[in-house]
Amino acid sequence: MIFAPFAIALALCSLAAILHIQQALATPFNVPFRRNSNGNAGLIALPTAQEIMSVEPGLRVDAVIGRGKYSMLGHATHNGKETLIKCSYRSFLDKTKQIYERIAQRKQAYPTDSEYILKTLASFERPLANPATPRRSNSLTNALKLRSRASTVSCALYDYTNAMTLKAYSEKDAFKTWEIAIALIYQMLKALRFLHDNNIVYHDINPENIIIMQDTNGKPYIRLVDFDMCELLDSVASKPVPKGPYRGTSQAYIPPMAVMKRKHELFRGATWTAGAMFYHLLSGRAVSGQILDKDHPLAAGTFKKSLKNTENFAIPPVLSYPDASPFPDLLARLILALLPDDLEHLYAPSEFLREYGSLEKLPKMRI
Repeated sequence: MIFAPFAIALALCSLAAILHIQQALATPFNVPFRRNSNGNAGLIALPTAQEIMSVEPGLRVDAVIGRGKYSMLGHATHNGKETLIKCSYRSFLDKTKQIYERIAQRKQAYPTDSEYILKTLASFERPLANPATPRRSNSLTNALKLRSRASTVSCALYDYTNAMTLKAYSEKDAFKTWEIAIALIYQMLKALRFLHDNNIVYHDINPENIIIMQDTNGKPYIRLVDFDMCELLDSVASKPVPKGPYRGTSQAYIPPMAVMKRKHELFRGATWTAGAMFYHLLSGRAVSGQILDKDHPLAAGTFKKSLKNTENFAIPPVLSYPDASPFPDLLARLILALLPDDLEHLYAPSEFLREYGSLEKLPKMRI
């Protein structure tokens, strides 16, 4: 009888653990509500881990490491092999396969730059049951609205394990080391150069779509993932300066040219977006100077107004970490080169690497 309280406590802990696991598996990877023209809640919710595992034999989803507007990224086990898995409610497989075929064809010509693209093992698309589920519209009413579910789920499996997103890695102290930050920025530019040289536009540059792998010494390497929102161009030769609208899911990284004109030069815009992303991760701010985190969402209207007037707008205004300590000189110069206040000096990734291939060539800080 002495051990009865202990046994009861142990049983309760075990029950709580089981309920926690069941809740995690039944929770949607992401519920990306989009808004329609009337401002109403959006209509799509991603399937749960249980649903995905039920439609693909041999698959076990172990953990979610990133969520995006249209997809999720996680650790999984497929037929006994540890992999990364990316699931989307959209049907992107045909286009994504074409992109990976293009990448595979061009890997030998670009042995170094192509290493920054995540290798895929397999992909599949499966139908789902229960295409619609009800949800409460808000906490003030009991009215129910139908939230449509994807009728299919598209998944890709990648040959990497023990990975984390750039967003997660940016929270580690190592990311704030200027040598590592600079190395990752240059790796990102090389990955974009490879894609652009092979007629692929990577529209959705954000830290949830970038994977960080580490070697045995802990040295980090970038790997791009999630090609759902990429654009496969017919030929860069026939269209020397590809133009189009900004299609990224983060408005904080929108280039000024895309605010001033709907169509902008996509390759040059990618350099700005990459620079704005790294600046945000390092400083905790948008390029406008606004603090940007979960407690301080982007004021999109004010932000875009600021970007329209670059002549009287210092970009970026605060070259320091969140604790107010200044960026080291080389890191500050690199950020300024990626986000020039004179947009005539904004280069496409290939041009940037040619112009500033070595750190010594970076523009000097203006006093």
